[in-house]
Amino acid sequence: MKVVHFIRHAQSESNAGLPTEHPATIRLTEKGLEQARLTSQIFQEAPDLIVTTPYIRTLASASSLIERFPGTRQVEWPAQEFTYLDPINWKGTTIDERGAAAHAYWQRNDPLYRDSGGAESFVDLMQRIDQVRQLIMQQDASQVVIYSHGLFIRSFWWRMCMPCQPVDAETMRNFIQFARGMPLPNCSILRFRFEDELVWVNGPQSTHLPAELITH
Repeated sequence: MKVVHFIRHAQSESNAGLPTEHPATIRLTEKGLEQARLTSQIFQEAPDLIVTTPYIRTLASASSLIERFPGTRQVEWPAQEFTYLDPINWKGTTIDERGAAAHAYWQRNDPLYRDSGGAESFVDLMQRIDQVRQLIMQQDASQVVIYSHGLFIRSFWWRMCMPCQPVDAETMRNFIQFARGMPLPNCSILRFRFEDELVWVNGPQSTHLPAELITH
């Protein structure tokens, strides 16, 4: 049996409503650093593998756990956030300023649509989800911790529940309804247990954080 702990990264500058330059370079806030530190304390034993993404806020979120267990293998997987708006067009903007464009993307409901060259399609995202699952199953590890992102984690959850669903407009519409109805605070943990062909889900949980450190 494999147990995979998906952890959403700690509060970032974007989550805090600050302008950002590119999804890959968004940093954590001071509150985010404290969230990450507290989250690392829930692991009493070293995991077999710690995974981060190409976006630096996940490595910053994982740093406390890596420092606690320096002997644990650490790798980077393509579990970064779904970037469906081209970052070049939105450099130096806030999440609120991108809100109308984000809404328009989901209203379009086209799984093949790309918002110019620097963005992904919904089909691209589902392919990355499948790739990450394959990476999980290839590991000779029973305890895996993956620091990832809110929409990616919800997408993974959705895909595990609907593994044979075709990636079409109906799936895209159902997914975003699911995602919007599923709160996932910063540093919350979603646990998956993989047993043969079965996947069990537990969470998300954020009880390890005090109320004043719960952010979204």
